[in-house]
Parts: sequence; C-alpha cells; structure tokens
Amino acid sequence: MYGPALILVLLLMSGLIAYLGDWVGRRIGRHRLTLWGLRPHHTSIVITIIAGVLIATGTLGVLTATSRDFRTALFHIREIQAELATSQGQLKVARREIARQQQQVDELAARIAAKSDEYRTLTDRIQQLSKARDEAQARLVAAQQEKSRVETEYQQIKASYETTQADLQAAQQALDAERKKVEEAKRQSDELSQNVATLEKAREQINQRLADLYVQYQQLQVDVDRMRQGNMAYRAHEIVLSKVLPGGGTLDEVRSRLYDFLAAADQQAVRRGAAVPGRPGYGLKLPSQQVFDEAVAFLAGKQGEWVVRAVSSSNTLVGEPVLVYFEMTPRRLAFRAGEVIASRTIDPRQEKVEEAILTLLQQVNSEAIQRGMITDVDGTVGQADGQEFTRAVSQVRAATGLVKVEAVALWNTWTTAGPLRIGLRIAGGAGS
Repeated sequence: MYGPALILVLLLMSGLIAYLGDWVGRRIGRHRLTLWGLRPHHTSIVITIIAGVLIATGTLGVLTATSRDFRTALFHIREIQAELATSQGQLKVARREIARQQQQVDELAARIAAKSDEYRTLTDRIQQLSKARDEAQARLVAAQQEKSRVETEYQQIKASYETTQADLQAAQQALDAERKKVEEAKRQSDELSQNVATLEKAREQINQRLADLYVQYQQLQVDVDRMRQGNMAYRAHEIVLSKVLPGGGTLDEVRSRLYDFLAAADQQAVRRGAAVPGRPGYGLKLPSQQVFDEAVAFLAGKQGEWVVRAVSSSNTLVGEPVLVYFEMTPRRLAFRAGEVIASRTIDPRQEKVEEAILTLLQQVNSEAIQRGMITDVDGTVGQADGQEFTRAVSQVRAATGLVKVEAVALWNTWTTAGPLRIGLRIAGGAGS
C-alpha cells in the first residue's frame, strides 16, 4: 500500500484510537474508576498515554506491514547509513574520476581538433599527390610510348650498324681491293649520316678505322714491295738471341749483364744482315730506354736463373735495324720424361714421310719456345737423333695404313737447360 491510501488509513486509525482513548478516559473519569490503585486523574493520564502509545504502535505496525522500504529503514538504518557513507565516498571518487575523464575528454577533443586540422592538411596533400601521380602516370605513358619509338629506331639503327660492320669486316678481309672498298664504305657512311643522325659518331669511327686500314694497307704494299726487292733479316716475333742470365744483384750488376746480352744480340743481328743507318756495326734497336730500365729492375728484383730473349717486334729487311723487345722466363720444368709434346697422323701413301716428320719436329720446337725454353743461335730447341729420325721414317714408310707419330721428351727438361731431347714413337699402321 502506497501513497494516499496509506495516509488515509493512518489518519483513520489514529483518529479511531484517539477517540477510543478519549472515550475510555471520560468513562473512567465519569465513573471515578481507578487502575492499579491510582487516582482517577492519574488513571486518565495513563489511559491517554496508552492511547498515544497505541497510536504510535499502530502507525509503526501499519507502516511495517505495508512498506518494505519502511521496514528496511527501521531495522537496517545503520547498514543503510554505512552503505550511504560508502556510496557518498564512491560518489566523490566517481565525481573526481568523472572530472579527470572530462579533462581527458577535453584534451582528447583538443587533440582531435588538432588532428582534424592535420587531417584536412593531409587530405589536401593527398589530393595534391594524387594530382601529381596522375600527371606522373600521364608522363610515364608518354615516356613509354617514346621509349617504344626510340627502341624501334634503335633496332633500325642497330641493323644498319651491323650491316656497316659486316661491310667493314669484308673490307678488312680483302686488302688487295682495299682502296675500292674504302671508297664504297665512305659512300655508305655518307648515306647513313644523311638518313640516321644517331649513327654519325659510329660513321666517324668507321671512317677512322678505314683510314687506319688504308694506311696499314699502303704500309703493307710498301713492305711487300720492299720484301720483293730485298731479303728478310728477321720475321716478326722471331728470336734474335736467347741466353740464361742470373736474377738478383745490384742494378749496376744486372745492367752490365743485360748490356753484354744486348751486345751479343746486336752482333747476331748484324750477322743476319740488320743494320742501323749511320752506326756501322750495329743492327739492334730498343723501342725506348724505359724498356731497358724496366728489364733491369725486373731482373734485379728476382732470384734464380732466367731465360732472357731478345725478340724481333716486326718484319725486318736486310739493311734495316731490327727493333726488339724482351721476354723473360724463370727456370722451371718445361717437359717431363715421357711427355707427349706433339703428334701427327701420317698417311705414307699420300704424304712425303720426311717432310711430315720434319713438320712434327717444327711443332715441337714451337711448343718448346712457347714454354720459354732456351734456344740456340739458330732459334731451335728440340733435337732428335739422326738414327731416331731414320728409324721413324722407315717404320712409317713400311706401314700400310694411317700412322700416328708422337714426339716424346726423353727426360725431364728445364727451361734454362737445353736442348730438348726428343724420341719419336710410332702407333698404328701395319708393317709390310
């Protein structure tokens, strides 16, 4: 029961109790009744008190019976007060927390506002970048199209260049018709320069190369004419003199030994017909003093024995000076005993056996020179015994089929200790 109904019941009940109390009090007073031996006046007072107590008791009873909140407030007031105090403390903490969170919210709102400005700035920047990207993509498309066009032109230019290179190689392989081909290449180069501007540099290089070839061609013509008119003293890369010299020592000692070596080489060149104009008795020249000084420094810094060669750098006619350079090879094992140096298959039915074996021996000599071995005055290295040569010729002639002849080193041979002793080994064929 709540609200007006409860109040009405309380008023009616209080009025009824008050009325009954008053009625009882008047009856007692009228009849001069007493309770518990009290005087009537005092009895009336007690009745009034009891009526007030009944009013309060009835009010409490009705409220207790009808209101759960009243019962809770009446019997659990201290617990409610404790909970209220706790709740008030929590409320204060909550208010402080709310104030702190409100401050954080304000700060966050300020940061959000700042971020909003940054976002707007970033959005503007993104729009600018997007615009720049679109422009860059457009330029990229244009560049790719230009690249395709340039690649097409490059392929055309490359094809023209390769054609020109083929023409150049043909011109180089036909020195007897060089002048005519030079003019043709120049004409082609002029036509290419008018049609393709990018080949201008290549054309100039080709023209320069052709001019150089023409000069070489003229020089070759001069050399051919001179060789037809005179005898050859030395061919290009022919050994003038080879000698074993010790490495190490002072520069003066090495320089003296190398001077003596050049003096001997010079005498050998003079005997072969070489001559230095204006210097009777001399036939040898070095490209420069630096070549000699570098050779001296090289030998001075090395130990052990070295094969030193003076080698002709170009074809030299009789009466001309021979221009030489140095070759230096350290002492080392050039050939092991039993090693096959060179071999040749000979058909005795179709070849001249002596000439074929002599060609094989020339191959051996060339291989020994390549490995740096010391040579004699005539520039030879390998030697085969006369009886060995005769035996090999006889065995090959007696064969009825193809014969393989192998030139074999008879013992271990060092670069500084010649000559190379050679044995001839026959394999294949059938004797008659």
